[in-house]
Amino acid sequence: MENSAKLTIEELDLNSKWRLGIYDIIYDREGSICLNGLWSSNNKRTMNEIARKQGGKEGIVGTYKVSWIQNVAPFCICGTLEIEEKKSIYTFKWTKDDDNNEPSYIGRGIQMNNQLIVFYLEQN
Repeated sequence: MENSAKLTIEELDLNSKWRLGIYDIIYDREGSICLNGLWSSNNKRTMNEIARKQGGKEGIVGTYKVSWIQNVAPFCICGTLEIEEKKSIYTFKWTKDDDNNEPSYIGRGIQMNNQLIVFYLEQN
């Protein structure tokens, strides 16, 4: 991903706008990947998210169709999630369907067994 934000430990302080999410990695019978996420939001509420991989290479890296449910209107958001990997660190970019390909959120994370642990930041 070009123009991705670089994360440092200093940015992840208690007063920052960084939030935490956890994806369960689910493999169906054909080997397709679905990510089931639980996220902290900017108003200290929990959001649910589901992402289905859209073909591509095996493994987590790739493009996903994603939707999440918020506790404020608009309640259901659809978009695209792009995941890349470099040296066991994953880069995440969420783009809403109506945001002209501008990322709404960016994040960094690691895989632990069948989960992805992700810190993310709103871009708007």
